[in-house]
Amino acid sequence: MRVVAVLTLVLLGLSGCQNDLIRKEMGKTEQDYVQRYGPATKSPMTPDQVAFDVAPGTRLVVRFASGSSVEELWLLAPDLRGLPEAVAAEAKKIEPGQKPVRTIVFESESSTPVEFFERPVGDGALQFERRAGQFTRIALCAKRDSCDLLNQVVQSEKATDALMGRAAAAIRRETR
Repeated sequence: MRVVAVLTLVLLGLSGCQNDLIRKEMGKTEQDYVQRYGPATKSPMTPDQVAFDVAPGTRLVVRFASGSSVEELWLLAPDLRGLPEAVAAEAKKIEPGQKPVRTIVFESESSTPVEFFERPVGDGALQFERRAGQFTRIALCAKRDSCDLLNQVVQSEKATDALMGRAAAAIRRETR
């Protein structure tokens, strides 16, 4: 009985830590991010998103709903510079040999396959993208069912890869 009680407390504590990550990082206003990271970049094409250069080589894209942040996408420098410590700690928990949730192999011979990992964090999720053993993008979402930014970037990258593959094939045909 004591073992069950202790395990329950440990699991509740872990869940609370994960929920703390969501509470600490999500639900902020655009002004909160401006105060933390400096001037924002906006686009009329994505009015619900704002971008910040948080450190050399690291960019943060934040999606807002009703004035509060609901998703962060970190485009990372190789050393994870600028990434909040709690998010970086979660990334470091992924073992080098751990099996990804999915892998994308691009058509271009020079492209590195992308491995995707995901961890539940309270009601939300942390999504990780790894290429050649290095984390390149990390998304933190307040709700698991609304993690869109990383998928949008990957879909765009896949479309560009397919276009480049078709163009390369056409050039090869023309030069024969």
